[in-house]
Amino acid sequence: MVPALPVDADGSGSWLALDLTNARIASSTAFKFASVADVVANARLAADAVGATRMDRPVWCTVNPRNADVYFSLTNNKNQALGVTAWPKLAPDAANPRAYADDKNGARQSGNVNGHIVRTSDADPGDRHFAGMSICSPPKPALVPTSIFRS
Repeated sequence: MVPALPVDADGSGSWLALDLTNARIASSTAFKFASVADVVANARLAADAVGATRMDRPVWCTVNPRNADVYFSLTNNKNQALGVTAWPKLAPDAANPRAYADDKNGARQSGNVNGHIVRTSDADPGDRHFAGMSICSPPKPALVPTSIFRS
């Protein structure tokens, strides 16, 4: 199963299975899904079809063995911006709360270039609903002393 994650404004949500039994995938007009391979190879389009929340680029994921919380590291969304209303630019939301601009080596960066970590907490790990999401965000580079990176 390939999962998708629609996140509500309060940070809760329910995992959805991306498969051909989902009527929204089977009837998608953006892409004609004919097989499981189509769904897996085009997971982003399948997730769009079921209304999943667009997320920053996932880099890594793990599960806490003590409480089943799931952690995702997300990074580098140059399309995240304040005051936008149309794709491909996305306004910050519960799952993607960071958007800012800063300078790196004389070049302007914008969006969520430094990323964040998302933790989902499941009240019942066997259930597809998760109770809440919390965000751990690193500081903007200008706020981190460069001396901590020197050996």
